[in-house]
Amino acid sequence: MNKRIVRWAIVLVAGGAMGTLVLTERVAAQEPAREIPAAKERASTGPSSAATQPDPRTVIGSAGDVTVTVGEYDRFMRNLPPQAQAQVQGQPELRRQVMGDLLKGKVLAAEAARRRLDEQEETKNQLDLQLKYDRDQILTGALVRSIRDDVEGSKKYFDEHKDYFDELEARHILVSTVPPQDPRDPKQPLSDAQAKAKADEVRKRLASGEDFAQVAKTQSDDQMSAANGGGLGIFGRYRMDPAFEKTAYGLKLNEISQPVKSSYGYHIIQLQKRQPNSFENAKELVLRKRIEDLIDKLTEGKPEKLDPKLFGPGPAEAATTAPATRPAAEREPRAPAARDE
Repeated sequence: MNKRIVRWAIVLVAGGAMGTLVLTERVAAQEPAREIPAAKERASTGPSSAATQPDPRTVIGSAGDVTVTVGEYDRFMRNLPPQAQAQVQGQPELRRQVMGDLLKGKVLAAEAARRRLDEQEETKNQLDLQLKYDRDQILTGALVRSIRDDVEGSKKYFDEHKDYFDELEARHILVSTVPPQDPRDPKQPLSDAQAKAKADEVRKRLASGEDFAQVAKTQSDDQMSAANGGGLGIFGRYRMDPAFEKTAYGLKLNEISQPVKSSYGYHIIQLQKRQPNSFENAKELVLRKRIEDLIDKLTEGKPEKLDPKLFGPGPAEAATTAPATRPAAEREPRAPAARDE
């Protein structure tokens, strides 16, 4: 049987005794591997099995005085792509290979420390930055866990904001401003002004009484939903582009929006159904919203100030040329920019 084989090359980046390990993935595949959710795989295999929950300080590999703990192994694994995690966790020989590579990297890091390379100015600066980043990540994770563990607080928040977590069913017509995904498609993308003008014309047709589904089938550039009359099915918070979501949640039943801009182009949206959600189904959304509210509270009166040379003009400056929108997550070609969780 042909199998996908993953070989791992560990490259040690200048650092101290703990060093920074960078993974280089080389995959040779003769047949596609099955997509296995890494989290599910980790629940039953590997050093950090959810069934045992070992102490992260437990040593699970060594070479002389050099050791690798459960926590270090887990951190390394979390940096791998999900499919790679599943492959490694599912095959003991790959787990041994990864552990061997980790030990080799730590042996080199220990040698670098023995040679006092961690006292070099450049290396010290790199270590300081890495340690600060690690500290921030650990503290952020601890705060998120504390909010997640506050189940009663989340239930109270949900009960006080039930409407916010409703699920919607909607359909849309997209006038795209991005090039076709198929390189063989000769169609040239519309400019922003052209797309807006076309979207306004489509909106007028709908306002005059034309059937939304029929117009979607002939005018929408989202081919996947167009075949279904523009139907997007049921979705909740944080699944769509922020501008799309804000507009959809602001509509009344059967109301048709004005054209709204996302990173894909202009959408005309019609709300078809709004239904209540349950706390059990929405608890991760509640967690996310509570964290957003906390960030808003902590940053109130403290606007972001970014270097314009590196990050470009801010929203105030950009508003004079084009509407500011956050990048949409990958979904299907030219769909309304569904966001990843």
